[in-house]
Amino acid sequence: MNPFKILSAISSGSFKGHFGQYGEDVIVRKLVKPNRAPGRYLDLGAFHPFRFSNTAYLWMCGWQGVNVDANANSIRLFDRVRRGDRNICAAVVSEAEISDGLTEVNLMLPQVTKTRDGISALGSISSDRAELKELVRAVPVPTLSVNRILADNQGEGIRYINIDIEGYDEKIACDIDLQRFRPEVISVEEYGPNLAALASGTVCTHLQAHGYHLFARAGYTSIYVREE
Repeated sequence: MNPFKILSAISSGSFKGHFGQYGEDVIVRKLVKPNRAPGRYLDLGAFHPFRFSNTAYLWMCGWQGVNVDANANSIRLFDRVRRGDRNICAAVVSEAEISDGLTEVNLMLPQVTKTRDGISALGSISSDRAELKELVRAVPVPTLSVNRILADNQGEGIRYINIDIEGYDEKIACDIDLQRFRPEVISVEEYGPNLAALASGTVCTHLQAHGYHLFARAGYTSIYVREE
């Protein structure tokens, strides 16, 4: 589809597609109603400006926000595409870990190498037997806490927070200072054997105690809404 037609469909509210992996962004946009007034978001583990993005639709509606990812390649892509957003290359860890002196972590990335015939290979290297072996490199990445990111970026005005940081989701969701920062919607990637387990789990229990309820579940993402 022509990109101008996509923008026109979004601005008119008739766009029926989604960017999120499981359509999470469809639920989010029904909750925050992005076409009514521009807002702001925080996307932790942003990954890509459009692919599997729960904030792409909001950005195309005129919203702006903060995108955080530990992969510098992802952030460079956001810098090129998401004009108006602030894009940060950092690993999000807990306040306690930063207090304990964790200022940097290693991100393991596949290394681009060349085979003997000169053909580039991602994450592989050619041996004497012409076999491909995986090769990774450790890239140091600075750490930040979610509350530092929010404090430095007018977090009191952020209406939506998305958390998808590969195993740290629960810890970071429970680390947000919800006395100070009160987004309308929080989406968290979390795993459990069934919905009952998630409803009694750490994230849901913590957010409920701070005035949020589990509104929906899409794929592996739980969507929490602030109670008015």
